[in-house]
Amino acid sequence: MKIVSIETGILNTPLIAPFKTAVRRVDAMTGVPARITDGGGPSDLGQLVHYRR
Repeated sequence: MKIVSIETGILNTPLIAPFKTAVRRVDAMTGVPARITDGGGPSDLGQLVHYRR
């Protein structure tokens, strides 16, 4: 299997009810969706969740 393409983006999803932590106010969750396609044509989707320090 050979990877022929990787596509990524940024997904910012606003929260219906924002919340506060000891460090900051959280109004939205940010993720990075990814699509990986191999040489045979099939592709798969995944998502990474962004963790902000």
